[in-house]
Amino acid sequence: MEKSGKCFRSNGKLILSGEYLVLHGAWSLAVPTVLGQSLRVKEIDQAGILLWKTKVVSKPWMDCEIDPVSWQVIQTDEPDRAKNLVRILKAASEIRGDTEWLKGKEVVSELEFDIEWGLGSSSSLISNIAWWAGIDPFRLSGSVSGGSGYDIACARSDQPLLYRTGNIAPRYKPIDFLPPFHEQLAFVYLGKKQDSASSVRNFLNKALVLEKDISNISAITEKLCRTGQLDEFEDLMREHENILSHILGLPPVKQGLFQDYHAGVKSLGAWGGDFVMITMHQEWPGVKAYFSAKGMETVIPYHKMVKA
Repeated sequence: MEKSGKCFRSNGKLILSGEYLVLHGAWSLAVPTVLGQSLRVKEIDQAGILLWKTKVVSKPWMDCEIDPVSWQVIQTDEPDRAKNLVRILKAASEIRGDTEWLKGKEVVSELEFDIEWGLGSSSSLISNIAWWAGIDPFRLSGSVSGGSGYDIACARSDQPLLYRTGNIAPRYKPIDFLPPFHEQLAFVYLGKKQDSASSVRNFLNKALVLEKDISNISAITEKLCRTGQLDEFEDLMREHENILSHILGLPPVKQGLFQDYHAGVKSLGAWGGDFVMITMHQEWPGVKAYFSAKGMETVIPYHKMVKA
């Protein structure tokens, strides 16, 4: 978490355990990522206008000019992206009760990771906008998305978290999570961007979740945080995958894509895309070669991904 004057920065996120069931109150293990998103704000002479630029890994992604009174997008090179930005800014202004904070400003938002990775491009933006507006980021997130809020907690945390939803407010606490075998953990990008909001809606509308599922996932989360043994960690990963596989009616990712992989593989977040977590029983070049042969070139060691 960094904040200096009119410069704000929030982390990306990953959920290592408790995906989907965190929405029903299960304890989850969530981690902030090393990469995140920054927001720089400065005054300009064009009173009443908001100029906005978004860059992704240093490359232009969207430019727009907004009238914060009428919420008209005066000009933009990406209409759909500008419309989504207006939706967030309008929600923040409604919570604040005014639009003065937006007038006569130029904003540059810079995302440090590929937007297709699903590491929290939206949540880190929402966190930064909430900081700038001086409002509760969970309230802003709740007004524009239907997630659990774990991503917002990660956006502002310097270390891993135990997280669960609550009736009034989420419950979360920072934990020390750097297992002795962390050098045998890594993350692989499957190359398929998942729509988190759509996955959440489908899950809430269709999935049958029993109380025993919630308690079992919470117990697995606790054990994952505690174990110092890689083999036990892998057993817990498999158990977690099997529970979610039954609920979602989908095969575990290892069964579907990596049956011949020598170690553990676990889905993260919305199943079917984004990142998976893997364990490793062989040297790094062999692991890279295995996933490269499957067309997956983005393999990131745990310590280069997670803020711990």
